[in-house]
Amino acid sequence: MSSSASTAQPNGWVSTVVTRVSAFVRAPRGTTVTRERDQPEDGSLFEGLQDVLRIAVDCPPAKSGDDIKRSACELIEADSARDRSSKRRRLLNVIARVEQRRSRGRSHRDDPSAALLRRLSDVLRRP
Repeated sequence: MSSSASTAQPNGWVSTVVTRVSAFVRAPRGTTVTRERDQPEDGSLFEGLQDVLRIAVDCPPAKSGDDIKRSACELIEADSARDRSSKRRRLLNVIARVEQRRSRGRSHRDDPSAALLRRLSDVLRRP
């Protein structure tokens, strides 16, 4: 395996997710995007999703990190406020399971750090 092939995989994953985020934010031509009253402005929603993605990418490549990345992708792909709320809860539950394991002294050596989990949960709790 060449060195370019080993570095292409993470960049490919990030570019795929960035493409999905971009598609999520842009509306097709000729359509009107309606927004529920409690839903944030598109710009702040996009920035929040970008922050979630940036932090999730920093998770280690292990079961917990992969669960967080998968949940972050599902959150980004959510197409309604209700679906986003459901996916946000799922991601918070994944974080809570890792923190619970850590508090019981059963953390895995490849779990994301406490600081990374705190940053991610703070971003998810922003309005």
